[in-house]
Amino acid sequence: MRLSTVLKMTMATAVVIPFSGFAQERADLFEFHNRLRVEYDDNVRQSKVAKQDSLKLIEEAEFVVNFDSQGTYIGVRYQPSFVWWEDRDEDETDLHHQLDANLAHDFSDRLSLSVKELFRLAEQPELQQEGEGAVVRENNDFIYNSLNAGLTGQIVENTIGVIDVRHALVAYEDSDVGADNDYDQLVIGGDIRHQIQPEMTVEGQLRYNTTDYEDNLRGSESVQIGGKVSRVFSPQMQGNVRLGYESKSFDSAGVEDTDTPYIDAGLVFVVSNSTRINGGLGWGQAQTPTSKFATQDRTSVYVGLSQDVSNRLSINGSVGYTTGDFSADEATSAFNPATDSTGTEDVVRASLRGSYMLNRSNWLEFGVQYVDLTSDIRPASEFDRTRINLGWRTQL
Repeated sequence: MRLSTVLKMTMATAVVIPFSGFAQERADLFEFHNRLRVEYDDNVRQSKVAKQDSLKLIEEAEFVVNFDSQGTYIGVRYQPSFVWWEDRDEDETDLHHQLDANLAHDFSDRLSLSVKELFRLAEQPELQQEGEGAVVRENNDFIYNSLNAGLTGQIVENTIGVIDVRHALVAYEDSDVGADNDYDQLVIGGDIRHQIQPEMTVEGQLRYNTTDYEDNLRGSESVQIGGKVSRVFSPQMQGNVRLGYESKSFDSAGVEDTDTPYIDAGLVFVVSNSTRINGGLGWGQAQTPTSKFATQDRTSVYVGLSQDVSNRLSINGSVGYTTGDFSADEATSAFNPATDSTGTEDVVRASLRGSYMLNRSNWLEFGVQYVDLTSDIRPASEFDRTRINLGWRTQL
């Protein structure tokens, strides 16, 4: 499917529904945010050899509309961003678009509907591997679109049922790139949530997932059945654990069906009014970044810290580690044993962000982000990258 066709479809979905009743609403329901920052990027090509650095200027505008009346909430956020690169040979500018829309409606005290739309249009020009003269990716402007609809109803006292449907797609402008990366995903799920006591909630969860790739190698169907427990241990600590079992079958011949458990856990600890720590871990099957494997076993762990240094200054830091295991049992027909390898792919991410409030409408912001990717399955894509930025944010 061509990008222009998909763009028209997703824009119609994202805009027509939320704006259908906005024409008569008041102007004071509108908000405007603006971010302007300068960033230093030490590896603009995400290359592991002959790194090229660059300064860049990033301008982000954000337009927000919120409407809440008589049980109906509609919110729309549109964020265009312009990026100018000081030293990037193939293209000096990028233009990106983000559109989020939310619709929530209460039919009664016991039944409600929610619809969420996320749309991204991003430019990513040609990327070449320095020192090798090989094109890593073609000019691959792409879109991402996700539409989620859910119906929530109270079954009996303290028991709620949820039915939701989510559709997501990724579509690249370049057909060669899209042949390996385009996918279409549909997830249908149902939850039953029961509050055992004020500080503890349990859930039963069922999910059906079907994913189709343009390459016809990684398509799959899966069913997840599991549960979730959320508990408030104290006013300072709360956590949740989600676990279950997933059965997945693949469209690609030669790839074995899998039956595996999965688990996700998170914990939030409020040290004081100004300090908060959160962390989590997870394990289960996940999508893969290459058509050579139909799936991966992925393990992830993260920890974060939020600190209000003063009434004006706040700092947030986080560190995350993800490792994916790619085995021969998960290899597709695109895998060549003579030239390709099984193994792991590891990603380390770390960030530090802060903001200083000048007044009610203006903030100074700073940030540092670091990413390191090492891979047995695609060593040519390994890289490490550090970005440092300083900016100004305003809200009207």
